[in-house]
Amino acid sequence: QPEVAFAMVQLGLTLKGVSTALDLEEGLAFLDRQMQLRIERGSGRIERG
Repeated sequence: QPEVAFAMVQLGLTLKGVSTALDLEEGLAFLDRQMQLRIERGSGRIERG
């Protein structure tokens, strides 16, 4: 949604701590890397907030 992104920039809003991806494939690859890091650290469980 380019209009939403433009409005957010104009209002000075940010999404600190939120990861984004250009498409589904890139997003799934990011999630896969994050899960692999959790497994390597010994915290493979998914935390729900």
